[in-house]
Amino acid sequence: MCCDVDSLLLCLFLKKNKKKVIFNLLEEHPYTLYDKIHANSYVKKFIVYITAKWMQLALKRVDKVYTVAPSIVDYLSKWGIRDVEILGNYPNVSKEHNLTYDEYVSREDRIIYFGAIYKISRNSYPKVSYLLAGDFGVGNYHEQLKKHPYWKRVEFINKFHMTELSNMLSRSTISNVVRDFEETGYKTGSYGIIKLFESMEAGLPIICSDVQVYRDIFKEYPCGILVNPNSTEDIRVAINYLITNKKEAYLMGQNGRKAVIEKYNWNKESEKLISIVNKLAKS
Repeated sequence: MCCDVDSLLLCLFLKKNKKKVIFNLLEEHPYTLYDKIHANSYVKKFIVYITAKWMQLALKRVDKVYTVAPSIVDYLSKWGIRDVEILGNYPNVSKEHNLTYDEYVSREDRIIYFGAIYKISRNSYPKVSYLLAGDFGVGNYHEQLKKHPYWKRVEFINKFHMTELSNMLSRSTISNVVRDFEETGYKTGSYGIIKLFESMEAGLPIICSDVQVYRDIFKEYPCGILVNPNSTEDIRVAINYLITNKKEAYLMGQNGRKAVIEKYNWNKESEKLISIVNKLAKS
């Protein structure tokens, strides 16, 4: 199983030697190159075009493609690649996150955002504490945020080890996973953003972008509030609602944990992968 575009040549080599190959397309490649290449727009478009043609040629020859977002499935289908399936990036379920209502309401109001921090991430700071943990992407976004008047209420952790995540979640009451998907290749959302499911697993109510993937999840498991990622007012209202309606916020968090236990966990998702591997091994 391969998951890096750089390994497509290896995929073709394996197929030439009559091996079964599964490719896991974790991001909206090749369109991520727009943000990674330092060149003018014409050069970028040319490189993306050539990379897309190369990917199209190679992926048509593999036995199965997995990806994380419906919109990626759509453009792969337009490339003529039909055998594609969603494989979510879900967490393992931890028994340590058995959060009681009394414990939840005893916490200081604190919003957590963790993971890679991009300009498309939407962070709004009303009068609550904020835990911002992760690594800033390209540009001077970090310096821009530090100039914000709300920065004094932010506890910033520059990078962190995964063993620290549980403690950070246990100090929080709301998880912000808002981002502007219009600036990504997966405009309808993605099942690959694990911070969403890790926050749900920890029993925190979620604030996230109002896109189709998350509408579907929240319809089945009401676990937070959907917002327009570019509306400061939407985000402010959502935060205010969650900090003033503790019981409902807690129940949203419990719905999110239930969703991960029942559906969005790696144990169940791995069964899908194992089934495909077994079928390919027998074919």
